[in-house]
Amino acid sequence: MSDLHNTILISTGIIAALPLIPTAHYLCFGWLARKRQILARFDNRLIGYYTKTFCPESSFINTAAFETDYNRRYGRRLFFFPVLLFAVAVVFLSYLSASWVLSHDWSSTSEGTAKISIFSLAGAPMSGSLTI
Repeated sequence: MSDLHNTILISTGIIAALPLIPTAHYLCFGWLARKRQILARFDNRLIGYYTKTFCPESSFINTAAFETDYNRRYGRRLFFFPVLLFAVAVVFLSYLSASWVLSHDWSSTSEGTAKISIFSLAGAPMSGSLTI
């Protein structure tokens, strides 16, 4: 492989890691912490009220059954395909962006165009995290 192709692959990895690392961190640590917070707020008496109010068709009456139902409705397994699709899209678009930026002839363009292109590529992953 050429040096340019290696540089494109390394740049793709760095660019794609920016949004994928927080996603993986949430699934490994944040989701479990949030599940514990939610389950800690319910005792058997409150689960009875919750069942009558929001899901009268459900059969859970204690914390163990509530946890099983929570895992069924909101478990990590439900994140697998959306995160996989997100990762494929991020890697693909990062590769296209990095290959365009690195293989473009910047000597024929103005300095402002080069800055805009590079800064937009560097700042694109941050725009999604700022809206949360």
